[in-house]
Amino acid sequence: EIVVTIETVHDAIASKNWKFRKAAYELLATLVNEEVQGREPANDVDSDEVLRSLDQLIPNIVKESNAGALDAVLRFALIYADHCTGASNASQANEIAEALVTGPALASARPSTSKLVKSLYMKLMEVGNEGVSSIHAVVEALLTHGLTSKKPKVIVNSVTLVLDAAYAFGAATLPLSKISSNASKMLEHSNRSVRETGIEILAEICRSVGSKDPLEAIISTMRPAQVSELDQLLEKKPNHASPSIVLRYSKTSSGSSTDDAIAALHASAEEAAADKFASRPTVELLKDLKGTAYATKMKEPKWSEKAGALDILIDCGGKKPYKLERPSRNV
Repeated sequence: EIVVTIETVHDAIASKNWKFRKAAYELLATLVNEEVQGREPANDVDSDEVLRSLDQLIPNIVKESNAGALDAVLRFALIYADHCTGASNASQANEIAEALVTGPALASARPSTSKLVKSLYMKLMEVGNEGVSSIHAVVEALLTHGLTSKKPKVIVNSVTLVLDAAYAFGAATLPLSKISSNASKMLEHSNRSVRETGIEILAEICRSVGSKDPLEAIISTMRPAQVSELDQLLEKKPNHASPSIVLRYSKTSSGSSTDDAIAALHASAEEAAADKFASRPTVELLKDLKGTAYATKMKEPKWSEKAGALDILIDCGGKKPYKLERPSRNV
């Protein structure tokens, strides 16, 4: 018979026997439920009063390797997220979200596990105590570790969860600069489902900010077929729906969220443009002009020839905005 008590729970969690670990997770769930005694979830349970160092333990145990015990720990983690103080912290949400991505949970093919994983992700975002900070923390973990995973199912599930978050909380609450910087990874991915979900995410962002204009830097790099697909999605559903989940501690209005979203997209576009400019080599204009007819045409009396010289000058300057090497003092 498998018996785990509060005195032996740490040993049970460390046991090589998955049945002991499962029993430990079930005991922890019972302890929290008994503590709240059916009252409304409010993240008011001190994690350490349930179990010493529980907050530090959670990111490790959600990486449970046994399928039978995994569902048990996810059920407990969901109860923890709903009731314990530590779960409302953005950094804790990020650690748990990362553990779910890098562990076996997000790659699981079991319907029960998949349902619990999605519920846990949504709950971690919902209960953040600093506005949208937990949403940002969770989505950033999904994009940072999910898109780079070697497991196709993890990649698909990660971008799907980002889309789910857009629908649940409103796309304007997402870390749009992070999504913008990862857009090409989604849109150019070899997996069709990832590409299509990426376009749906962009469509929902467009609906939330009321225009495609803030996403112009991304849209300009998309293939014509993808732009057409985006336009069709927006034509079919031009307006975003109201969020289906209300943030537990949100003090941010939808209007300010939209303004922040637009500002974030513009900032991301400017940052991307600056990075692109910085990565370009400088043009040695005077050196490049030496092998052309520029000087000869400039000496011609006809304005058409001088205009031709200016065309050569512009061509040698390269892409706009121009990035020219400064001439030496003796020039």
